[in-house]
Amino acid sequence: MGRGPKQPRMDRLYIAGLDIGVLHDRSALCIVGCDPLNGVAEVVSVQSWHPKDYGGEIDISIVESAILAAHKRYGLMSLLADPSQARFLLQRLADAGVPVGVKDFVPANIDAMALALIDGFRNRQLLLIEDEQLHADLLRLRIKSNAFGKRKLTAISDEAGHADAAISLAIIAPEVLEIARSGISLEYAATLTSRKCWFQSK
Repeated sequence: MGRGPKQPRMDRLYIAGLDIGVLHDRSALCIVGCDPLNGVAEVVSVQSWHPKDYGGEIDISIVESAILAAHKRYGLMSLLADPSQARFLLQRLADAGVPVGVKDFVPANIDAMALALIDGFRNRQLLLIEDEQLHADLLRLRIKSNAFGKRKLTAISDEAGHADAAISLAIIAPEVLEIARSGISLEYAATLTSRKCWFQSK
């Protein structure tokens, strides 16, 4: 486990997960570097914003600026987010050249997110950095199974947030582990990732 944020590397493919909150929860951005040659995916940067630090409502332009800066630094191959949370923001980012994809919070996707977190940590393929907010949020995250064996992510919600940094990681966990486990070249992995980007610039 290393300290972050980490410097970008040429032998990594970077994907970002975004969890948007405005009034009650944090907004959080998590960036993971995928290393298909060594079979690991490593968190390299985590940022979060709490409404109380902005007079009770997060200024989305601050989040937008942070994402644009991250894209410039890491050359993001994809930014995944729930489009129901901030469709206008995602469209603006796509117009600015960020490859934006959607991750709807439907049962199948939530199940895949939960399973990826479990497998990634169990097999030591999903590596963390020393980030206090991310670690605290992961401890607040709960994974439950229903009668049909489908998993659901739940989290304690309080004045500190709703495990938002952990959710931003969970959003991209299936994709980053798929690439990390693929053993394929970064060039080919990039083409697979780009297929998940459905927001088109105007």
